[in-house]
Amino acid sequence: MAGKAADLTGEVGWGDTGPFWAARAFNSKRGQDHLGLASVSQDHILPMLSPGINVLTPHPRYWSFYLVVLDEFWRRGLRPSAFRDFFRAREAAFSMACHVCAAPEHASIQFGINGALKIAPHRLDPVFEPSTVAVDYMVSALGGYGLYYRTAMESTGVLAIARRGSGLTVDAPTPTGQAIAAAYRKAIAGTILWAEYLRKDMEGLIHRDDLVEFARVGCLCQLPNAADADLPLLQDLFLHEPAEGSPQRRGTMRMLLDLGMTYGAEPIDEDTYRRMIYFRQLNGTSYQPRPDLAATARYWRILQAREYFAYTFNRLLEWLRANGAGNAPGVTTRPIGDVEAIIDTALSTHTLDVNIAPSSPAHAMAEELTTKVDVSPSIDMPWPSSEGWDEQELYLATLPNRSADDANTFVRLLSLLTLVHHRLGVPERMLSLDPVATSLLAEGASQRIGMATFFRQFTERLRDGATVSQLAHWIIDTRVITQHERVAIAKLPDDTFRIRRMGSMVVFSEREAFSPLNSSRFNALSTMVHELGFISAYADAGRTLTPAGTQLLDIGDLRAGSLANAASAPEVLPPRAIDG
Repeated sequence: MAGKAADLTGEVGWGDTGPFWAARAFNSKRGQDHLGLASVSQDHILPMLSPGINVLTPHPRYWSFYLVVLDEFWRRGLRPSAFRDFFRAREAAFSMACHVCAAPEHASIQFGINGALKIAPHRLDPVFEPSTVAVDYMVSALGGYGLYYRTAMESTGVLAIARRGSGLTVDAPTPTGQAIAAAYRKAIAGTILWAEYLRKDMEGLIHRDDLVEFARVGCLCQLPNAADADLPLLQDLFLHEPAEGSPQRRGTMRMLLDLGMTYGAEPIDEDTYRRMIYFRQLNGTSYQPRPDLAATARYWRILQAREYFAYTFNRLLEWLRANGAGNAPGVTTRPIGDVEAIIDTALSTHTLDVNIAPSSPAHAMAEELTTKVDVSPSIDMPWPSSEGWDEQELYLATLPNRSADDANTFVRLLSLLTLVHHRLGVPERMLSLDPVATSLLAEGASQRIGMATFFRQFTERLRDGATVSQLAHWIIDTRVITQHERVAIAKLPDDTFRIRRMGSMVVFSEREAFSPLNSSRFNALSTMVHELGFISAYADAGRTLTPAGTQLLDIGDLRAGSLANAASAPEVLPPRAIDG
């Protein structure tokens, strides 16, 4: 018996195709990361450059709060089944305290308070009932701790996670974790929220004034003022623990301080940071890293190049999908030769001030672009920007909300890819790189469009006299369509196809395929170095280093040992005492 085609109209536009006699084999999905490129930066490069710090764990004082909650649970000897409710009521109360914080420093907390979606609407309420709000303040059973911070905390050695074979039924603080919990307990000991609620049973209503009082000493924003409590322990933790990875994390933090003071007169946001780390020039100010930070800055520059590189392929996928599908609803099927025709039409009809045509030699295109943008300075020198033509300008000009999927967009994307190649991928530049930089270019390899492999093949085509048309066809065929099909097939049975080949035909979806630039981690990193008490907020003009920040930047480190000394204190329980 025929089904109702109208049921699928909203998904794929099949409402006009008449009746159908079978259910769909695959579920249509919006999907993300349609070329699978985000994982190269997020899962491989960034963890090497800033281990233990990711986009979703920007606030170091969450280490203190979560550890004190875990420590309290273990010290009470409660049943494991009680942990979920014990935890959720306390995190909900902490979230509310952060939302009502009246301290002037709180202006620097621009994101990242867990549970904000449900908690924030109640921030003006005169009383707060944690047992009620805790029911649904976050979907995750263990709130922001379970979703974001748990793994990051484990990686810094403050936490033992209750896994099969661990001997634990609930996550437990290690001795260093207990030391941080004790230090935070000291900071909040005089508050009513701590004395009457957090350390007791969280029963009854909490007055807003008591939340405000707690926030004055316990909020995320107050860590820089906690020199007599948890600040020195968290500084020691993030600078030195674990030993493996801490030099890279210190280097990245110091680079943030160095860059922050180079451009200290003005606020820095993520866009400013991207420009400074890639071009090292902005509004007449040049960033020249200190000699001992040259390698760190080089690796972050390569990461930003990777982001422009990945963006280009993702934007090309959406450009091709939009041109292939047109305005037709559902799916559009066209002969495979139409793909090359779409590309060549764009190369023939663009109106940009550059001599790029289908039959033009690709090497001539590259040479002309390098007259518009100076790509000659080395990997460690400032790179001059060029109005309308440098990588950032081309990126901005091709964003979907700023551009049409027209011929000019295609030529700009091809130009962007060519410039990144000439910055990093020409043979003499690749040979000049150190082993770590070389390994960063190789990340992604053949499955995720590694830069090194692509650059070598791009160079070969320029050398062998390929035309612009041949170069563009190769890019679209091997790095856009084939790559997308590989990723979409891996996601089956969910249907995330935006373009797929079927014999001599190509099927284009009406569903958009754009993936934006990955986060640079600037927001997380700048928040971390500010809240650890090294520098004033990056959103403020006239930044200053603290004495600790000056020492870290100039000498390269702070003295270690605060955490180890605190972990050996008598009040810290031996690990087995907690376990048992």
